[in-house]
Amino acid sequence: MQPSSEMTPIKNAAEIGKMVRAKRKKVGMTQADFAGLCNVGTRFISELENGKPTLEFDRVLRVTQLIGIDLFAEGR
Repeated sequence: MQPSSEMTPIKNAAEIGKMVRAKRKKVGMTQADFAGLCNVGTRFISELENGKPTLEFDRVLRVTQLIGIDLFAEGR
């Protein structure tokens, strides 16, 4: 997938969390419903949305993909 014009540079875990929360609310899901869809616990979703920096990266990637957020990396 190609980056869209809506790309936002991410500087920390809190920014990813804000994006996930906004998207989850936009699609009308509770944290519990979203956690079930992603096969993770509600606590994981809460910690992700609150910007906990020590979450397992593979799980964060899976959750963002399932909610429709694609993460890209670009060399500087």
